[in-house]
Amino acid sequence: MDLIRLLLLDIEGDEKPDLSQFSKEQLKYHKVLLIEAGLVEGRVSYGDDSISAVKIMRLTWQGHEFLSVARNNSVWNKAKEMISKANLTMTIPIVTELLTTIVKEQLGLK
Repeated sequence: MDLIRLLLLDIEGDEKPDLSQFSKEQLKYHKVLLIEAGLVEGRVSYGDDSISAVKIMRLTWQGHEFLSVARNNSVWNKAKEMISKANLTMTIPIVTELLTTIVKEQLGLK
């Protein structure tokens, strides 16, 4: 999930996170996941039963919404800690809802 967040930040272009610790295969695979989750618009090319290339065109509205609540490092880390303590799996819907709840709490909204 950290790589998903970093890729969204990179695609948006306002920040350029360091992605050098990830392999090309990891980056391509997670870009495909972004497309499948509806967070970005893009195209996938396959060759020899593997992903040969992924072209990302833009963030979708849903991608911008996710990134707006995931951008802040302290909010992100708090959500990851809460999910880890509860021994749950991080899915896009769960993470988005939790991040939104944390942001609302910080704003004094319930």
